[in-house]
Amino acid sequence: MLQSLTPIVWILGMACCSGPAQEIGVPLSEEEFQASGPVQHDDFVVNAIPKCGTHLIMNCLHWMLNKSVDEGYDYVTEEQYTPDVARKYSAFIQSLKGKPFIHKTHVPFFQNMENTFLEAGMKWIFCIRDPRDAVVSLVFYLENRFGDQRDFMSIDSAIYDPLTIDQKIEAVLTGSCCTNYMATYLKPFVGWTKSSQGLTIRFEDLIGPQGGGQRDSQIQAIKQIASYLHVTLSEQEIRRIAVHTNSFPTPIVQNALGTSYTLGQTGNWRLFFNDANKNLFKELFGTELIQLGYEPNGHW
Repeated sequence: MLQSLTPIVWILGMACCSGPAQEIGVPLSEEEFQASGPVQHDDFVVNAIPKCGTHLIMNCLHWMLNKSVDEGYDYVTEEQYTPDVARKYSAFIQSLKGKPFIHKTHVPFFQNMENTFLEAGMKWIFCIRDPRDAVVSLVFYLENRFGDQRDFMSIDSAIYDPLTIDQKIEAVLTGSCCTNYMATYLKPFVGWTKSSQGLTIRFEDLIGPQGGGQRDSQIQAIKQIASYLHVTLSEQEIRRIAVHTNSFPTPIVQNALGTSYTLGQTGNWRLFFNDANKNLFKELFGTELIQLGYEPNGHW
């Protein structure tokens, strides 16, 4: 059955790419922001693996298009995607056209789902991140939540909470006492990167210098998004979007599990994966890591 949570609108940032010329790094005033109006673009949705930079790209798109973000969450497996569900989902996708917001979703790849987007004339931007970083991010994300239902993750808290960080990484990888994050949200999603119709954006490219990335890669990623959506931007506008895309406070540090973790940084997994975690990841998800382009082989 199609699961859908009540949409929540997030307003991220207070700048956009149109309006009077501004110095790079200086946000528009609220009046200038409101007066500039939404930028025209092709109909699209943002589809992402949870904990893989969804809010980062949503922030980028808001600054680019001057639109708020609809956080409606829709998840359906291939087995659940009956003809009746497909009709309802198709109608839902069609209803998004022309709306004054950007829709974000998490849906796995299978041919009928891709067909639903194509038949509706909807483009999609798919976000990926090194899944090892995503796993560590998730472990610390769960530390700030309590109970047996923590956002999209089901947890047996009596078993999970007393575990060490190494054991929690193992639990997230195997699903021993929580949702199997990788089997549920990685493997079924990898197929989107093989589609010739959508655009795949890497967290590591979009994050920029503030998150350990490169400014040139960030600017190139923004240009890719704009070109894909048929949005015309000047070089100054692109650079201003780059400055403000990763505009979250930094460093953002969560203190948990007896250590510190800086959010939004690339390569964090190296600080937290022990040898057992690495070997387990290689055994269970090494193929997907290579398919996503984060390692050339299993020798890491």
